[in-house]
Amino acid sequence: MWWKLAVILLVIVVFMILAFNPGHFSSQRFGGFAPNGIGPIFAALPAAGIVFSYLGFRQGVEFAGETTNPQKNVPFAVIGSILVTGVIYIALQAAFIGALPTDLLEGGWKNLAFNNDAGTLAEISLLLGAVWLAVILYADAIVSPADTGLIYTALAPRLSYSQAKVGNAPRALAKLNKHGVPWISLLVVFIVSCIMFLPFPSWAKLVGFITSGTVLSFATGPVVVAALRRQLPEQERPFKLPGNDVLPIIGFICANLIVYWTGWETNWKLFLAVAIGYVVMVLHHIFAKDKARLPDLKMRSGWWMILWMAGLVLLSLIGHYGGGLDIMGFIWGEVVTVIFSVIVFYVGISCRLSPEEAVEAVEQTQRADD
Repeated sequence: MWWKLAVILLVIVVFMILAFNPGHFSSQRFGGFAPNGIGPIFAALPAAGIVFSYLGFRQGVEFAGETTNPQKNVPFAVIGSILVTGVIYIALQAAFIGALPTDLLEGGWKNLAFNNDAGTLAEISLLLGAVWLAVILYADAIVSPADTGLIYTALAPRLSYSQAKVGNAPRALAKLNKHGVPWISLLVVFIVSCIMFLPFPSWAKLVGFITSGTVLSFATGPVVVAALRRQLPEQERPFKLPGNDVLPIIGFICANLIVYWTGWETNWKLFLAVAIGYVVMVLHHIFAKDKARLPDLKMRSGWWMILWMAGLVLLSLIGHYGGGLDIMGFIWGEVVTVIFSVIVFYVGISCRLSPEEAVEAVEQTQRADD
């Protein structure tokens, strides 16, 4: 972590010292501020890895059970991580824009390109004569992804392990070796990860898929929170989210907008993967030997997810981004997505389990963890 922060801060300082031209931000010579409008800014959020850079906030939530004062520490960890990350990356972007050689901008921002694939920041370092910084960035291109990869490699098998424990995946995925590692889950994660490189052979192509998929998994959280408040209003909560439905519905809308901005070219692959996952889950429930341990799918309460997924597929197809048909155009696509999100949010809440079923589901999960 400290290595990653140190490299970013070093790049910011060096770029601003060696070359910083504030005219790059607004000069009409290069098209002025946001010459292509704000639509490409939204498209860049998932596609350029910007949203992915902020996903570290989730650890503040995932480790909430380890803190003695979640009501205070969870907001501090989540909001603090986003603010710190925001300041660092805004400063890095400002340093990047200011340090670009002016002659590279003669054709405008749309035609900005470099001679090789050495990496944008490393290429600028070479153009500025900071060869030593380029060498550090080359090393960081290995160290930083490896660090993130190790974290996800440790987390992903635990997710499939948890699914197996509650009966939503084959029991074999819950097998541990003598070191307490779910080794079959780890092997499955490795194989699936390798397969993912077939449709996404580079990081630039993979990051949008990862971002959209991760945000899609987050989006169920707001609906669950709002539903649980109605199902178990007297349940003890170590952390209480203020504002009733306000924050959950804002979170749900933002998640759907990010998926929409990812665009059709990436999203059709994502929703195909989701559909395959549902098929595998249904087949598991049909052919599992020990059906007594399988949880009831309760489709009566889950059909709203079909509406949600189908709606996002349609919005991506007719949307303005990433190879969509652009039937709605910019702004109207966002408006329709917001309206759709509000409708699905309350449909999802209306489909919630009864309080008795919710208590049973919570107890079943707790028994699986014991």
